[in-house]
Amino acid sequence: MAAADLNRQEFAKPEFWQPGFGNDWLEHFHELSAPEPMATLAVYLPTGWGGAALLLLLGLYLLSRWHINWRRRQLNHYRAQALAQLAQIKNTLDKPEQLAHVPTLLRRCVLSFAERREVASLSGQAWCDCLAKLLPAGDEAVLQLQELQTIQAWAYAEPAELAQLKPEQVTPLLEKVEYWLRHHRAELSAGQGGGDVGV
Repeated sequence: MAAADLNRQEFAKPEFWQPGFGNDWLEHFHELSAPEPMATLAVYLPTGWGGAALLLLLGLYLLSRWHINWRRRQLNHYRAQALAQLAQIKNTLDKPEQLAHVPTLLRRCVLSFAERREVASLSGQAWCDCLAKLLPAGDEAVLQLQELQTIQAWAYAEPAELAQLKPEQVTPLLEKVEYWLRHHRAELSAGQGGGDVGV
């Protein structure tokens, strides 16, 4: 029905209606029906070349971030292995012969990302300097030469000698080794980065 016809149409008045009752201006007022509700799950995707380029760039960015994180995990795999092996040694201090593996663990850790010819022959102050150089600035003095020499001596000590060591002598040195394993930077010349660390 046309709007003009609605305006001319007379509607039945309620029984209580009388002249002067209510607002005469609203006598022919009709409520409009509300529009159909829009779908709440509507998905709006960009269209055209611009939208496709935007989606492509977003996909490339997410892929690059995933690759960087994956590569970082791969390169730090040796670090996680070394920390796990050190934790095992710390948990078996009742078997002091396990301490003989700590110097080898440090050496293998460095060899997992450095050239063998650069570090295999290092000893004494040169080996201490090599380990210090791999720590962040300000942490170079974590392992002193005397402490490193004590740790190195574990590799050649007899089991009876290691059994005489007290926990208060061993634990601080193992804590420093753990600190080095956690915080060192793999920045020597490119070797077989990410290799396994074995004892």
